Amino acid sequence: MSTIAGVRAVARRGTIRALLITVATVGVATALVGCGGGIGIVVAADVPPPPPPITALGIRLTQTGPTTVQVDWSDDRSVYQFYVERNGYAFANLMATTLVDGSVVPTAQYCYQVSGYSFRGDLLASSDTACIVVAP
Repeated sequence: MSTIAGVRAVARRGTIRALLITVATVGVATALVGCGGGIGIVVAADVPPPPPPITALGIRLTQTGPTTVQVDWSDDRSVYQFYVERNGYAFANLMATTLVDGSVVPTAQYCYQVSGYSFRGDLLASSDTACIVVAP
């Protein structure tokens, strides 16, 4: 018996009698092929449904004061909750389409990205990253 990259072959006197292949990325998929007198294949798979398409969200940044930036984005009716990242880090979770960030400092740059998720946690919508430099 020998094993090569997830394929196991059982050989008897130089002839392959059976080939067993297991594919873990598809769930449980096993195929058994017998040689010599016929071929039989049995396949069982537990394949999850494909993810829903991701909708693009529009995003707009506005400086509303010396230490505040307003982040607005378009709505998607299928989204349950929005997650906002600032400079690549988790910043806020909310069910609205507007966020006022009152923790910015003048002359610094801030970049925001918004992602929308379903109640089950599926990513449904995402914005591009938008950046703003806070004026003094």
